[in-house]
Amino acid sequence: MSAATTELIARAVIRSGDQILVARERGKTYTFLPGGHIEPGEPIEHALIRELAEELGTTATLGELAGVVEHGYTDAGTTHHELNLVFTVNIDGEPTSQEDHLEFLWLPIDELPTTDLRPTALRDALTDDHATPFWRRWKH
Repeated sequence: MSAATTELIARAVIRSGDQILVARERGKTYTFLPGGHIEPGEPIEHALIRELAEELGTTATLGELAGVVEHGYTDAGTTHHELNLVFTVNIDGEPTSQEDHLEFLWLPIDELPTTDLRPTALRDALTDDHATPFWRRWKH
């Protein structure tokens, strides 16, 4: 049996007026917040700024920790366990996808509760006005 690993993911809540920036893999229907994996030994802030530059082609300024969401899922027979560290972020300029497999869209915040944003616990935390900072545990 292989040892389970926990993936550390840095995610960004980027707002513009009454909209929030979400990412989607081309050909998929679900969305997620921009960001990505934290490399071993990499500071969280550096990881998120790096990921946003790679994905959006913009520079970023981190704000406050918005919350943490623990999440688990199975993909192609492999079980994944992750901790999503979510920060408020400001970006310079208009985001433009720098990766062929990703597209970015501005989602009206009032559509967030009915959008397939993953992990679902993160979507729910973002729609709960009383949940900042938030912590959502993985419900097996």
